[in-house]
Amino acid sequence: MARKRSERPFPTREEVLDFIRGSKGAVGKREIARAFHIQGPERIALKELLKDLRRSGDLQSGAKRRY
Repeated sequence: MARKRSERPFPTREEVLDFIRGSKGAVGKREIARAFHIQGPERIALKELLKDLRRSGDLQSGAKRRY
């Protein structure tokens, strides 16, 4: 029997930025997705959110697509 995922709201820009800033080292999309329990099609939305954060200057990508 498949376990049903509890409904969690998609993280806000501020929540994602707080997570990245609070991390000890650089984090990638995978770590961010795991921290917020993002799966499937929501990962595409996360990718777009990160792209918007980079464009606005709130986030800079580092080596190996880390933030």
